[in-house]
Amino acid sequence: MPPKTADLGLIGPVPAPADRRRPWRALALIALLGAAVLLVPALRRDASPPPRAPAPTWARVAPAHPVSYRIAYLDQALVVAGCALVPVDLDEPRVRAGDEVADVAVKPHCDAAAASASAEILPLAGVIGAEVVAAPASAGRCADVIRRSPLPAGRVGVRKGDVLCLLTARVSPLAPRLTQKLVVLTVTGAGARVSLLVSAWAVLR
Repeated sequence: MPPKTADLGLIGPVPAPADRRRPWRALALIALLGAAVLLVPALRRDASPPPRAPAPTWARVAPAHPVSYRIAYLDQALVVAGCALVPVDLDEPRVRAGDEVADVAVKPHCDAAAASASAEILPLAGVIGAEVVAAPASAGRCADVIRRSPLPAGRVGVRKGDVLCLLTARVSPLAPRLTQKLVVLTVTGAGARVSLLVSAWAVLR
């Protein structure tokens, strides 16, 4: 009987057992590739510059509630006399009003010559205004002049024929029944007695 080793030689070398770790290596490689695919777009988003803010447009900066106007009173004549500042309420209107409702203070010039009669008007807290050549035909034009060319703070020297557009302050806690007014004030006389003609629109918001 030939030796057993000869039979084994005919069969050939016995193959080594398959490596059982190879399926796990393949799964790990697939998971790593998937993570890389998800990571690259995230890195690109982080590296990209932040989006620019949209340029402002008139639609964005316009007020949410547009302002409208309603006539409050027309051609009310006021006379201020004296040699000191006299408070005037432009909401009613009324001369020698209380400090809590006064919008301007008017000071006649008692020592002014008749040929150069003048006076001073002092807008009080919260009141803004502008000087105009003639009384504006609409509230919108009056408001535009105040916006484009407001008066400096302090007293304003006026003479007969001068016209001012004035915007009173918002409603005060001391006078909640009063409303904001847009006023056209015309100086019809100046000197020791100051004569004013005022018309106003109520500001509706």
